[in-house]
Amino acid sequence: NAGSGGGAYLEMYSIGYVNGNTFYNNSAQTGGGMFTQYGNTSFKISNNIIYNNSAAIGAGIYMLSTRGTFAHNTLSNNKATVEGGGSYFRDNIGGYLATINNNIFWQNKQNNSSSGSGADFAKGSGGSFFTLKNNSLQLTTGNYTTVGAGSYDLGTTASGNLFAQNPLFLNEASPAGADALHGTSDDGFQVLCTSSLLNSGLSGTGVANDMLVSVRNPTTPTIGAYEVANITNGVLATSFQSVTSNQSNSTLYGSCSSLIASLKSNGALPVSGSTTAKVWIEGTQNSLFVKRHYEVTPASNASIATGTLTLYFTQQEFTDFNLLNTVKLPTGAADAAGIANLKIEKRSGISGDGTGLPHTYTGDIVTIDPIDTDIIWNSTENRWEISFQVTGFSGFFVKTSAFTLPVRLLSFTATKQNSITKLQWRTGSELNTKNFDLQVGTSTNRFTSLAVLNAKGFGDNEYEFQDRTGYSGRVYYRLKTIDLDGHYEYSNIISIDNRSNSIISVTPNPVKSVTMISINNKKLLNSKAKLFSIDGRLHQTITIKSYQQQVNLVALSAGTYLLQFEDGSTVKLIKE
Repeated sequence: NAGSGGGAYLEMYSIGYVNGNTFYNNSAQTGGGMFTQYGNTSFKISNNIIYNNSAAIGAGIYMLSTRGTFAHNTLSNNKATVEGGGSYFRDNIGGYLATINNNIFWQNKQNNSSSGSGADFAKGSGGSFFTLKNNSLQLTTGNYTTVGAGSYDLGTTASGNLFAQNPLFLNEASPAGADALHGTSDDGFQVLCTSSLLNSGLSGTGVANDMLVSVRNPTTPTIGAYEVANITNGVLATSFQSVTSNQSNSTLYGSCSSLIASLKSNGALPVSGSTTAKVWIEGTQNSLFVKRHYEVTPASNASIATGTLTLYFTQQEFTDFNLLNTVKLPTGAADAAGIANLKIEKRSGISGDGTGLPHTYTGDIVTIDPIDTDIIWNSTENRWEISFQVTGFSGFFVKTSAFTLPVRLLSFTATKQNSITKLQWRTGSELNTKNFDLQVGTSTNRFTSLAVLNAKGFGDNEYEFQDRTGYSGRVYYRLKTIDLDGHYEYSNIISIDNRSNSIISVTPNPVKSVTMISINNKKLLNSKAKLFSIDGRLHQTITIKSYQQQVNLVALSAGTYLLQFEDGSTVKLIKE
């Protein structure tokens, strides 16, 4: 209890700034929450929560001859026995003009009533000494006039104010939220996504950030102490989302309708300051990780900051993963084995190409096994919530393998060089890859192994193989990437067209000594054909002098040979 200023008493003769405080359960004769007097035009009171205070006059705040700005404050459930439930303004000097913009006045009472004039504000002598714009006032317009002289007049310069509109607070019965800490992401005086106060404020107040230090919209800020509406918890992001917010204590990341992640600052070096959370949802499920994956990056100390991160998933996303894996993620809340299988792969740094895929991170890789009791099925919100302690921030992937995710195939191509097909591929972030099985087929559903190449090891690598087998027509290739633990993944299928405009035949084939080469293409006359063994060694060069030409092969050993022509045509020849 106090004579004036139960929560704070301020005499401001120079620049003053009262920002981001909570004044509650205070009482005084005047100014239950705050009492201010004097102060020049630079004096600013902003982003404060003023609730449950009581006084005879000015239960929330009493401003006496105070110049400057009173903006983006939330005043609720303050009770005045005489006048000015939310606030009371008086100028006993003259010329002390205050700017009262973008504030919320809600459920304040004068004489135990929240429905009469003076419940939200009242003013004393001094006439029209303030500018009242874009505030959310709790009474209907009939309770106010714009003459500018009376105790409950808005003033002749008033504009943009909202009347008798419920702010739609998150939980006004619990201003500090479940964590009992004011100034955190679960504060009850945040407004919901459907509130009319969103983007209804006036710009130019000089209040750049809100109660949670989130950046305000510079053109159409939200009325009240909080800029960003509380995230609708039950709706997970359905496509790529990126949100930057100020990390403080426990912070939810997302937009009004899309929850991304939650981060709590704790540990040896608690994460703080501007932090970006991103989520990607892949269009198709692969066998390596759940298609919803994340990246969380604080602007400061990203590699060493600590905290508890909570990631969210749907049951359908786990089900899609299970269809391709023998080691399963949980199928429901009671699936203890599935919960025990769940692991998180953390890849340090930032995605190099913005896709958030594993191979685009170049930092350290760690597999995290969350505590089983921290893997929770939230039946109310219909989602999985996975919490785990983090040191250093990164990309995050849910999997069931204890091994690092296998190599990522960056490219796989086939090019034709005369009768040779050159196959090339590039990989990224090789760590535990064993080898590559290069496979060939004459259709897209039947392949045989063409060659097996050992992986080169760590980092990004390039591979090449020359196919000299001489398949005619369209030929198909794919890669089977095999991990050290036996896990494997197929590449996309590529093809090359070995058909030519020439018709070439060799008769007889198989041949014992002499065979006849027949051609129909004039361009091949006087060209050269080369005869290779299957291992690529050149055995004979033949000049094509006529449309039909005998070739003596008696000196060749028995085996399989390839006869390659200058137009790219290749004929397989068997020597008996």
